[in-house]
Amino acid sequence: MKKAVITILTIILPFVSFSQMSDMMKLLDKGEFDRVKDLMGKVYQSDTANSDYYYIFYRYYADSNNPDVDSLEAYRYLLQYNSVSKKKIPDDELAQSLLSSVYRQRNVERFNKYIELSVDHPELNKEATRIRNQIAYENLQESPTIEAYQKFVDSYPDAAQTEDALQWLNEHRFQYYMQQGNIDSLKLFAKTTPSESYKAKALGEIDRLAFTKALKDNTVDSYMAYIKEYPDGNYVKMARNNIEKVQYEQYVSQGSITDMIYYLDSHSTDDKNYREVFDKLSLAATEHYSLTAMTKIQQLQPDEKLLKQFAKRYISDLDLHDINLLISTFPVLEDDESVAEAKKQAEVLDMLKNKPKLTLEDYKKHKQLFKSLNARTAAKVFETFEELNSKQPRNKAVNFGLNNDYSYLQFKNAQNTEMKFVLTEAGGDITPSYKDIKIFAQSDTNGYGWYEGSNNRDIFVSLLENGKWSTPFALPSVINSRYDECNPVLSADKKTLWFSSDRGFNFGKKDIYVSFREDVNDWYSWSEPVLLGEDFNTEDDDYVVGLNGNILVISQDAEFKAENNIYLEGNTDFERISGKVDTKIISSPQSLRINIYDKQTLKLKNVTRPDEKGFFAFIKPEKDVLIAAYKRNYFSPLSENGLRIYSVEQTVSKQELITLESPFDVSGNITAAGRKNLELLADCFNNLPYIVTIGVHAVKPVQKMDAKQLSDKQASQIADILVKAGMSKDNVIVTGYGKENTVQGWEDVNSIDIGVIAK
Repeated sequence: MKKAVITILTIILPFVSFSQMSDMMKLLDKGEFDRVKDLMGKVYQSDTANSDYYYIFYRYYADSNNPDVDSLEAYRYLLQYNSVSKKKIPDDELAQSLLSSVYRQRNVERFNKYIELSVDHPELNKEATRIRNQIAYENLQESPTIEAYQKFVDSYPDAAQTEDALQWLNEHRFQYYMQQGNIDSLKLFAKTTPSESYKAKALGEIDRLAFTKALKDNTVDSYMAYIKEYPDGNYVKMARNNIEKVQYEQYVSQGSITDMIYYLDSHSTDDKNYREVFDKLSLAATEHYSLTAMTKIQQLQPDEKLLKQFAKRYISDLDLHDINLLISTFPVLEDDESVAEAKKQAEVLDMLKNKPKLTLEDYKKHKQLFKSLNARTAAKVFETFEELNSKQPRNKAVNFGLNNDYSYLQFKNAQNTEMKFVLTEAGGDITPSYKDIKIFAQSDTNGYGWYEGSNNRDIFVSLLENGKWSTPFALPSVINSRYDECNPVLSADKKTLWFSSDRGFNFGKKDIYVSFREDVNDWYSWSEPVLLGEDFNTEDDDYVVGLNGNILVISQDAEFKAENNIYLEGNTDFERISGKVDTKIISSPQSLRINIYDKQTLKLKNVTRPDEKGFFAFIKPEKDVLIAAYKRNYFSPLSENGLRIYSVEQTVSKQELITLESPFDVSGNITAAGRKNLELLADCFNNLPYIVTIGVHAVKPVQKMDAKQLSDKQASQIADILVKAGMSKDNVIVTGYGKENTVQGWEDVNSIDIGVIAK
């Protein structure tokens, strides 16, 4: 009985399947794909491994009218159909065309599926694998991460690109651990990397980091620990030498002139550190205007060139007393031409300074002396002439033209700056106190411009370190000068320093200045001091004697009697604009001059300079400003935010382009700021042996001109402006490109590209 039933079923099933298959084929022809898929699921729910099932799905996925069309799925069902059916359908052409289709899609997962299905076509399978590996590697390069590269290596160990991927992995893992600066991570990397080359690099970096840590600690124990752990290290010899240097470095680390002189007097010239101390004292002599240091240098090793360099700086302020003192200390300078000329000018200034009344005739007779007022003494005398000029504004014979004088511009800015401080009552502790800092003014042999009998003070700091107060050290030359700096008051956050000085153009005798810094642990990086205005300064001596929150305590009393104090209330935490010059672009940033322009009028409002580390800061004006640096061979366009500086030499050597926003507005008219930038560019390149090329990109046309026509017109305007600003016509090449040849990232912005070619 059972045998008979089985026979009947075997006969009936193909008939039923054939009938249903015919219906489904008709539905496919009609394009009713959803019904076909639903019917397939019902008919073959328990029998999905027969040839009809595979054939129908092959047809279903191969139909180009089907929203679910999928050539790879069609191929998969075709292969399954061929595996169970006696009536085979040739698949060679399909396999070949399918590879082309998958290639056009450039999808790694689709390639993986094809590779899985094409095992019976080894040549196609091999080619698909090769292409898949290349596409996967190209995708990897678009979003390169360590994780993605590791996945590629794990997924495709036999790929031609795997060796490059492994190289990338080793390099970037090494760089990652390098950036972390973690010795333990690098040790693990060196232990696990299969690359002997990168293992050696990692071990070298471990050695360097260990020695760097010893250098940072700079103690005998730290150097001994390094030598013990890395007896074959690259820095063992240096570590042993540094052990001997530690005490020496601590001895003169603060640049104390007194200590350096003592060291040179107590050591022979054979001492290995003698030359270094000598050179350091030579530098300190020039930087500090120290007659004491220069006298010692000339005693130990007479150097006429160094003495003349020192003299040039020492006489720069045309102070007759200083020049006479210099000549009496070094009689050989009496016959020096520059010293003799400076003395002659100083005598004229001294005569003018001591006259009971100056006249217009005095100015006319000596006006040549005032063409450049970098000399402080000339500046002080000039104040009288300026007052004379203000009383005779129509007298065209008096034309001082001081817009380029650094000190004068700062003074004018202070005159026009309103701080909005108001008188208030005394209250609270007026002097911030610190347990670990002493800051004070004194006349000291280690000061700037000190000489025996000098009353000029400088600002010094002493720090509490390991329970002991350090040897006082002078703040840098941006704070201290050869004149009198006194009464320092440090703000509660330790970032603002108030002090008094009699340098430069002043309102009276000693005036109040303020300077800023960013790092509270860096005592050698302060901004150029800002002269405060008439809210604080008078014709007499002015001192800051205390600070309590928003209350500033000022005195004009040299005896500092409390009953004579003036209490001003306002925002003592000045809002400021600050920045840092990239020392990779300019190694001596203190030689820069930073110009500050009114944003609306583009008039020069003030100037400042960075310190030797590139830091600068100034009090934010009420009106918006633009800033630009000035120094020969450097181009700095106007900027509202950070300072931008381009080195001409680096631009030439690296063949770089300087890309700026177009100097023209959306209407195609040149803006005031755009014109000013072109004038700054001309000023930078005037008389330099270079050809400046400028590409003009006008990607947003205006009026009836297309982009190319507009850029050509603007190119002509730019060339005219540069030539009128002083550049030689032969040294300017300006070309309009319209929308073409834009720099990456500037495709949608009107811009200009500036290139420099050596002649």
